[in-house]
Amino acid sequence: MGKIRNINFRYNLRNVFFISIVWIVSLSLLVLNRNYGPGYILHGENSQGIPVTSLVFTIIIIGIFLGITSSLFEFNFAGKKFGGLSHGVAILLKTSSYIFLLLLAGSIAYFNIEYLDVEFKSRSTLTEFLFSFNFLPIFLYMIFTSLFINVLIHVERIIGRKNLIRFVSGKYLKPVEEERIFMFIDLNDSTKLAEKWGHIKMSAYLQEFFADLSELIIPYQGEIYQFVGDEAVVTWPLKRNKEENANCLQLYYAFREHLAKKKSCYNEQFGQIPDFKAGINCGTVVVSEVGKYKVELAYHGDVMNTTARMTSQCRILEKPVLVSEAMYNAMDCNNYEVESIGDAQFRGKEKYTSLYYIYPKSDKMDTV
Repeated sequence: MGKIRNINFRYNLRNVFFISIVWIVSLSLLVLNRNYGPGYILHGENSQGIPVTSLVFTIIIIGIFLGITSSLFEFNFAGKKFGGLSHGVAILLKTSSYIFLLLLAGSIAYFNIEYLDVEFKSRSTLTEFLFSFNFLPIFLYMIFTSLFINVLIHVERIIGRKNLIRFVSGKYLKPVEEERIFMFIDLNDSTKLAEKWGHIKMSAYLQEFFADLSELIIPYQGEIYQFVGDEAVVTWPLKRNKEENANCLQLYYAFREHLAKKKSCYNEQFGQIPDFKAGINCGTVVVSEVGKYKVELAYHGDVMNTTARMTSQCRILEKPVLVSEAMYNAMDCNNYEVESIGDAQFRGKEKYTSLYYIYPKSDKMDTV
């Protein structure tokens, strides 16, 4: 649990850093644009007679304040309260909240300058300034910056932070080979449930199932590659550190434990507790951007096909999770029991794939 808390802390710290930097840069541009004058260069003062050091200090304090408060608001309140709203409505509501925080920060900055006893060449009270025509362009600029941050947060949420960085950097404009881990998670009995419930209730069931899975992705350092029907594909970079590579198996069992804790919630809402099977494999894949009017990252290679076949094999072999030999050799299994299932030859493949069932030493599950 300590490891998971550290990962979550680092993730939240990066959010604070990013939002703080955006606000610091934005506010710096605003101040330079409005207060740039000869005194700024010759005497280290802006056109209002405020020392540059005071401006810089105030901007940094406001930026950090907005970074911390915005991040706390986003991930502890807005994500839960606005989660059921459309992206557009959520962005507008959060932007309004950001404006309130910025006005609060601006008030703090004003009183900070008052405390420093700086002599303005043109002094006005805070109330007069907020209701003056001079404040309008500043207010519009604040709205634009808040919208930019919130849109970026929602785009990141839709395509993933790492994918956003990859798209911006153009890393996969040309096909690139990578060593990666893949886990295919397949919901059991989804066809029967869809026939029994209808598509609307089934879709709500899948939404809840995938939302619960998504909560565990960051703590176990995974990435959602895609959701396909009743199946989720999770991926990790294959590393030399076997302990880190074991995150995939840890996520699998953490997800089972998480669903067990929500058993009453699922029973009350759907009358059905989710069960699933999974295949875990690793190897070389080719990654590239595909599409023209809708661009996405695509992974290609034998690893993907084999992992999909392994997931289907779970039902035949009556095992909830199957791990390939390559994956078994690449991760730390000290806290697990390892059961060799034997070799399987999948359709379209000449080579056999050695399969393992790996489970915690205190637990064993033989049904799917």
